[in-house]
Amino acid sequence: MATTATPECPRGEPPGLDLLYGNLFLGHAWGRRSLWQVRLRWWVPPAIVLSLAIAWLLGFQVEVVPILAVAAAILIYNLPFAVASARARSRSQEVLSPDRLYTLLQVTLDYAAMFLLVHFTGGAMSPLVFFFLFHIVFAAILFRASTAYLFAFVAAVGMSLLATGEYTGWLASHPVMFRGQSLNLLERPAHTAVLLAFFSASAIIVAAAATQMMASLRRRVIRLAQSKDEIAALNQRLGSIYNVLTALGSETDLRRVLDLVSSSLAEVMEVRGVSVKLLSEDGKTLRYVAGHGLPKEFLDENVVEVARSPLNRRIIEGETLVSGEIRADTMQLEAALTRLGIRSLILAPLTVHRRVIGILGAYCERPDCFSEADASFFRLAAELSAIAIEHARRHAAVEQLLDERLQFMFRVAHNMRAPLAAGVSMLHLLADDYLGELKPRQAELVGRVINRLRSLDVGVGELFTLSRDRVSGTTSRREPVDLGQLAGRVEATFRQQAVERQLAFRVDVAAGLPLVSGDPHLLEQMLENLVSNALKYTPAGGEVEVTIGLAADGGIAVSVHDTGIGIPKDEQGRLFTEFFRASNARRSGETGTGLGLKIAQEVVEKHGGQLRVSSEEGRGTLIRFELPAATSPPSPEPEATNLNLPH
Repeated sequence: MATTATPECPRGEPPGLDLLYGNLFLGHAWGRRSLWQVRLRWWVPPAIVLSLAIAWLLGFQVEVVPILAVAAAILIYNLPFAVASARARSRSQEVLSPDRLYTLLQVTLDYAAMFLLVHFTGGAMSPLVFFFLFHIVFAAILFRASTAYLFAFVAAVGMSLLATGEYTGWLASHPVMFRGQSLNLLERPAHTAVLLAFFSASAIIVAAAATQMMASLRRRVIRLAQSKDEIAALNQRLGSIYNVLTALGSETDLRRVLDLVSSSLAEVMEVRGVSVKLLSEDGKTLRYVAGHGLPKEFLDENVVEVARSPLNRRIIEGETLVSGEIRADTMQLEAALTRLGIRSLILAPLTVHRRVIGILGAYCERPDCFSEADASFFRLAAELSAIAIEHARRHAAVEQLLDERLQFMFRVAHNMRAPLAAGVSMLHLLADDYLGELKPRQAELVGRVINRLRSLDVGVGELFTLSRDRVSGTTSRREPVDLGQLAGRVEATFRQQAVERQLAFRVDVAAGLPLVSGDPHLLEQMLENLVSNALKYTPAGGEVEVTIGLAADGGIAVSVHDTGIGIPKDEQGRLFTEFFRASNARRSGETGTGLGLKIAQEVVEKHGGQLRVSSEEGRGTLIRFELPAATSPPSPEPEATNLNLPH
């Protein structure tokens, strides 16, 4: 079999890979030739009989009995081959390559039958002589090139010996008769010799052409097989990269992104280790920030100075480098890598928007470990990794800015509360005539200022709560909370306000509710906020109802329902946006900050629940959330409470 040069073996495959591919894939392509050859041979005797009948109708006369005997012999010797083939099929044997002895025996018997048919149909004049060429082609397909040439030699020499034997009388001549005239070329030996020479040349040419075509076909099949394996490997790698990107897409922590990039690429590339080096802001140094499969002390101690490393400068300039053998004159850290057993490496720039932010490296313990396909894949992996790293860095920067903003809000809100409280207290001294009686106009203005400052104090308090809960490092209290008792305090707080606004205010608490785990101050403040808004935006004669019951999953379900002004449908998508107030709420004349619902949402989510709002303008709003029950045993079962207020 013709072979091609052994391809590069990036994973250390043994030589002779082309022969393996040839046997495997050509075996599948041609391995069952000997099986369908058996099936084809059953049609040869009927074809012989049909040919005899056609020849007789056309006026040709041949010796029928010997030819029929040959046809019968073909049927007889094909029988054991058919039995063997049936047994192979019954055992579901996958023939990877044709059994040489099995196939050679078939071709030999076919050759013998062909020589007999040629002998009994006119010898050198036989029209069947060119059927030898088909056997030569089959030999080129099934065997080596030398075997095809051997079959061509046997055909040429055999025909020459047959013609010589018939001419000298060693063999009986069986010329073909056509309407009583003999078509015997032996009477013209020179003509016969020319025909035999041309037949021999044709046989050799067919053998040469068939073997060359088969050699080319084998090479193409081998290349196709290798390409198939390369595509399968690349597809597997791309699948792995897709999984990594899917994970990176939901990951924003820089440390976890770096670890995921290095560990995943080391697994995909099947190498000793993968490292990530990031370039400093001034572009002078490269520092190892992540590495999988490399010792921690190596990553901690090695800082690469770009000016002293020509190799790293080339990578930063955009080049991808594959080094098959690490040498001291090219690597700044060659000694350290050599101690780790690293023999070859590949380095690619981490590029984002044509700006290099670092270098991605893969290290292998074998020399010449990386192929061109590996380099192409690694360049792609470096580009995708750079995007993920830059995304995580940007996210960290944004998080830092947000944290600084919240710190500022927290300090401002904290510092404003004391002056506001002092101002309100001093205004109360004026309003209550402790500093002298005020005129009616003065008293009215002082009252309006007090109301404005109280609204401002409420807004500052909400801002303080929002920023305090978001500032990193702050934690909420966690203790068992009885929402029934909490609801009772909320009812007492707003009872008088409901009466003044002429509203029906009910708080219904089911019996036997379990406790929840959380911050009682935040939960009470959140419920007060929801009830306050419901009362504020419900016109006189309306209703506000707070219901606390058992949820389907064993937790606590809380709902606050009012018959107030509702929320316009086209504005409900912005309900949880900070400082947002619905247009009809702004027109109502009631003061507000637009932070209450956002604070309520964050408090509920911090306690493991989810707040939902359904509203219809002019018909009211329903706010509902569920909180999981605490793991600690519930408090003794209280009596059912129904707190009702008249209009």
